[in-house]
Amino acid sequence: MTELAVCRVFLSTALLAAMTCAQQGPDPSGSLERARGLVTAGRPEAAIPLYQDLTRANPDNPSLLVGLAIAQFKAARYQDAAVSSIAALELSPGLFPGLLFLGASRVELGDSTGAVGPLEQAIAARPEDLNARLYLANALAGAGRPADALPHFQAVVARAPLVPAAWYGLGLACDDLAETSFRKASLASPGSAVDLALTGDFQVRRGQFAQAFRTYRQALALDPALPGIHEAVAAIYEKTGHTDWAAAERQKPATPPVRSYAALEEARHYAEMARGAYAKLEELPPFTQQHEAAARRFESRGQYREAAAEWKAALGLAPGSLRVRAALGSALLNSHDLAAQEHLRVVLDQNPDSAEVNFLYGASLLESQQAERAVPYLERAVKSDPNLAATHATLGQALLQTGKPEAAIPHLEAGAADDRDGTRHYQLARALKSAGRSADAAKALTRSAELRQQFEAEAREPAITPP
Repeated sequence: MTELAVCRVFLSTALLAAMTCAQQGPDPSGSLERARGLVTAGRPEAAIPLYQDLTRANPDNPSLLVGLAIAQFKAARYQDAAVSSIAALELSPGLFPGLLFLGASRVELGDSTGAVGPLEQAIAARPEDLNARLYLANALAGAGRPADALPHFQAVVARAPLVPAAWYGLGLACDDLAETSFRKASLASPGSAVDLALTGDFQVRRGQFAQAFRTYRQALALDPALPGIHEAVAAIYEKTGHTDWAAAERQKPATPPVRSYAALEEARHYAEMARGAYAKLEELPPFTQQHEAAARRFESRGQYREAAAEWKAALGLAPGSLRVRAALGSALLNSHDLAAQEHLRVVLDQNPDSAEVNFLYGASLLESQQAERAVPYLERAVKSDPNLAATHATLGQALLQTGKPEAAIPHLEAGAADDRDGTRHYQLARALKSAGRSADAAKALTRSAELRQQFEAEAREPAITPP
């Protein structure tokens, strides 16, 4: 799971507590009181110079550094907030507000792994604090540890059931766990009935009902005892307006299972938890995460323009969120809208070392026919994370367009490993031909045609037939 919901709802409590702490000591000039007032009035940028003057005059006061970090955080200057928090912690190790705002700033910057340590220390110091627990949950989920994040999300929704970000984060974590269970089952027995049933489940979630129907039928043919298979088919009948067929499907007798279906049950358990979390989210008053959830549903179906509209609405509610702005940029890029560049540039300025943001910005430059400018950003993305096939493929395409086929070939080869529709093999064939490797180019072109035919065959909507 790469982009995650972060809650600022509770943070006002932490702000007040930290600012009260920062007020300790004399304030003869009234600068501290004015700075605090500006932050609480929603003018953190105006408060930052006051806090900077105070910290220069009192360099050994960690509370003033915390106050500066708060103002910077509220102004969406997350890198600066992290630096100020570190300075406060150097003076006072274990200072709770310093740990909280260091971790929160790193989460906002996309450094989930780096956020986990300080947030775990914050929770150890104040287990009851929901700010730290929710940020820790998001950090763990963002670091690829959804199983560790799950109990923290559950603890937050149990004590604060009206916080949308907590339900949204819980849903995303459960989605990740369901997908992990699916991949585990698929690797253990590819093409099995369980593998097909779980594939059908994911196709349903993407709105691909006809394809899911075909997949469920294939699973049923392999194993008539598969738990829940008739109900799954009946649900598709209902979603496509065939309630009479659904009733007939449900009347079919179930074959008693003769073995364990642990992987299937685990994946469906987490998927059901995710659905429950998203249902709770929809019951709450309008908030950023409801638009985010809708955006992700559109993205899963390839409806990127609709997704971009939802991300734009989310950004209107959280204009300082780099995560939301990056997601909007990604959706705009996928819908071939050049407005993606301006949003991604804002995020890149705040987080210049992010592999994902460098990739997206480089891809947006390539989309606007600026291949030469795109190359350095894509190279930086590959260097930061060399395991992403899409990044290699895009860099290879940019190098090919700038007349460097030999340099493009290794990246296009790496990207071709994840080719679904033959496009990447076609680009590889062009590079190989330009480099004088005609035989290898012919092989790549043949593979491109095979993948394209397979992709087109899978895209055809099979008919939904009666029971």
